[in-house]
Amino acid sequence: MLLPILPTFDAARSSVPEALVGRGEWSRARAIAARLPNAAVMHYLECRLAAGVNRVDYQITSKLSAGSGPVLAGWRAGRGWKCVESFFRIWNDESSALHRIVPIAGLEFDLDLPTPDVPRPQVIFCIDPAMDRSFDRRLVLTPSEPAFRAAIVEGLTTLFEQPLAPATEELFGRCFDALPAEGRILHVAAFIGRPGRVIRCVAVLPREAVFEYLDALGWQGPRQCAHEASQRFGRPDVGHMKLDIDIDGEVLPKFALAVEFTTDGADGYARALPLLDELCRAGLCTRAKRDALAAWPGRGQASLPGYGWPLTLERHMDFKVVVWPDEQLEAKVYLGIQPRFVLF
Repeated sequence: MLLPILPTFDAARSSVPEALVGRGEWSRARAIAARLPNAAVMHYLECRLAAGVNRVDYQITSKLSAGSGPVLAGWRAGRGWKCVESFFRIWNDESSALHRIVPIAGLEFDLDLPTPDVPRPQVIFCIDPAMDRSFDRRLVLTPSEPAFRAAIVEGLTTLFEQPLAPATEELFGRCFDALPAEGRILHVAAFIGRPGRVIRCVAVLPREAVFEYLDALGWQGPRQCAHEASQRFGRPDVGHMKLDIDIDGEVLPKFALAVEFTTDGADGYARALPLLDELCRAGLCTRAKRDALAAWPGRGQASLPGYGWPLTLERHMDFKVVVWPDEQLEAKVYLGIQPRFVLF
């Protein structure tokens, strides 16, 4: 069920700690939400955890199974957004291959600078149908079918409004071809709101295969520092790691490790506390932000104008630790807000 995006965003404000999202940052994100169609099933606020870094970016995710496709296909976002409009029309078209492999799509807005208009977003799309249990799998394309990769390339060329550079397309294909037996690509993103023509592949890999995979892609990042960060901040209780692979003619040399607890359920977030403490010890997270995050997960209720039943707001969080090419480290958290009506 799709709910009005701005009222549900406003309903979450009282639960979002100001230690993570200040008033100015909230206002900038809200200004974006006010311009978007009612097609979101989840809001994300991307927060930096270091002292003195207050930037917050904003993201929404949408699902075909929730009815987001027709809403986004009919959306006219305005000047400079033709490529986004075209992508969503293809996604909603039941005869398109993209419709058959992408259950979830999202828009991410960089809000580091105030702008008089809505900045062009990064467009992120999930290519793993298992990520949405409600997705219609009757016509799903599998990664082994040529049409699968061709559909992704079509989506990317639509968003960039031109063919991929040969070196980028070759590396993009290698991201799939070099996967180990237990590896997979979950998401692909086109960074159309930033300089260059960066493509991101989000890969899930067995822990022991991470650096062999990066070597196969020609990655030239800070290997020792990245290895130490993966050992220090990665989850020791799971056998895989989730990485961002950024490509723009070459594999860019940063290392970005996602650390997630969502699938453990609300009680599982207690497992995040050791990570928060380790981030504090490393100087990557302030104590105030750590304490705010420790109290964040769970659910609460809010009233939504025009609806008689209380709205439930489920609160999630995912972490990312980035090792930059100069070996500087950065920690982020993605605060997830999922509005829904729950009868019991």
